[in-house]
Amino acid sequence: MKSSLLLVAIAGAAVPAAAAPPPVAAAPPPPVAALLDQLAATRQLDEIALSPDGQRIAWVEHVADRSQPAGRWLVYAAPSDGRRPAVKIGEGRGIAWSHDGTRLAYIDKQLYVAAIGGPCASSPI
Repeated sequence: MKSSLLLVAIAGAAVPAAAAPPPVAAAPPPPVAALLDQLAATRQLDEIALSPDGQRIAWVEHVADRSQPAGRWLVYAAPSDGRRPAVKIGEGRGIAWSHDGTRLAYIDKQLYVAAIGGPCASSPI
């Protein structure tokens, strides 16, 4: 009988609950000016070109810029397998790959040709 009372006493003992973590305060909303700047910096894809061998992809992003009413067009290139991040080649439009896929041409007031796959240096023609 003593052992059954002991079991009941142990089973009925209150186990202290773990303390709950304090609530995390929500971050304040960004100021309206910052939100408008973020919205003004939206990007949209304008052109896409796959290299002849299919190893690389280039594209032009139109970036809204409050200082330039028409915005800017940024030229990017990246491996098509996605293993390395995209590299900004320059600013311009009208992208076209060379026949061997080692150079990318684009126009920004004049024709530029960028070596792709090595150091990305654009040179005007």
